[in-house]
Amino acid sequence: MAHGNYECCMICDASLCFDAQAKSKESLCPSCAINVYEETGLRVPRPVEFIAWVRLQTPESLRPVLERLGFESCGYPNPVDAAVVEVLSGRGPEQA
Repeated sequence: MAHGNYECCMICDASLCFDAQAKSKESLCPSCAINVYEETGLRVPRPVEFIAWVRLQTPESLRPVLERLGFESCGYPNPVDAAVVEVLSGRGPEQA
């Protein structure tokens, strides 16, 4: 998990690079970029694109994809993890 001043991967949560203004889960590491494309057809998506894809899934369809991707949540609040929780819990955006 990336902490504080490090960019972290929106899928595996690995630290990517130092950034004093880092935001959680704004980028993809190279291996996750390949894996996301193979699983979803999205080419190095921005968080908003990945979130849109997540929200189109059901809990039953999303869970195995996230497992195959090696998805890890972050200790810092971020919209990617919030969307994943929203779908896996069966709650809509207004309830998450």
